[in-house]
Amino acid sequence: MSIDTVEREFNLAQLIMITEIQNITAEHNERQTKEKARWGKRRNRGRTKDEINRTGFNLL
Repeated sequence: MSIDTVEREFNLAQLIMITEIQNITAEHNERQTKEKARWGKRRNRGRTKDEINRTGFNLL
């Protein structure tokens, strides 16, 4: 393998890693947004998500 080929392979691998990280980050952000939407109203009632989880059930 020539130096150019190795360099191209390395650059391609870096690009793939960056793309994967971006995809994972996007999925994470999407999940966070959904979680905030789900729990936002309950937080406004004065109890946090963790407090609700500790009770084992939701007292709505």
